[in-house]
Amino acid sequence: MRKIDNRLRAKLKKPLGKVYKKIGGFRKKGKIIAVGDIASYELIKNKIKPDLIIYDNKEKRRPVSKKVKNLLDSVRCDMFYLKNPRGRIEEEAWIVIGEALRRKSKIVVSGEEDLLVLPSAMLAENGSVVFYGQPNRGMVLIRVNDKSKRKIKRLVDEMEVVV
Repeated sequence: MRKIDNRLRAKLKKPLGKVYKKIGGFRKKGKIIAVGDIASYELIKNKIKPDLIIYDNKEKRRPVSKKVKNLLDSVRCDMFYLKNPRGRIEEEAWIVIGEALRRKSKIVVSGEEDLLVLPSAMLAENGSVVFYGQPNRGMVLIRVNDKSKRKIKRLVDEMEVVV
C-alpha cells in the first residue's frame, strides 16, 4: 500500500492535466476513464460513455445526490468492488483497475477513490484519457502517453510504502 504525506497532498491538489469548465469534443485512441462520482456523472450526462468508471457514492466526503447515484447505478457493465482508504492506494487497486480496464467496467470504492487517478493513468494504454474532478474548477483531462505516465510514476514513487 502507498500513502501520501502533507507535502505530496499539496502537490496533488494541482491538476495533472488540462482543466475544462465544460466537457466538449475531444479525440482519443484508447479508453475513456472517469474517476469520481461527479466526473462520471457529467460525462454520462453529456453522452460520453466511459469505458471505466471509478466512484465511491460521495462528493466532498458527503453522499452524492439521488440523481447522481441513480445514474451511476444504472450503468450496465462489469462491476468490481474495492476497499481503498483515504490518502492511500491499496495494492489490490492496481490489480482491480488492471482487470477492469480489459472491458467496460465500473469500480465501486469503499473508502476514497481520489488517488485512483494515478494507477488508472499508469495502467491505461497510450491514447486513453482519464477524467477527474477538480473541486470548484471543473474537470481535469489527462491524456495518457509516455510523458504523462512518467510524471505520474514520479508522484507514485514519492508516496510512502506501507507494509
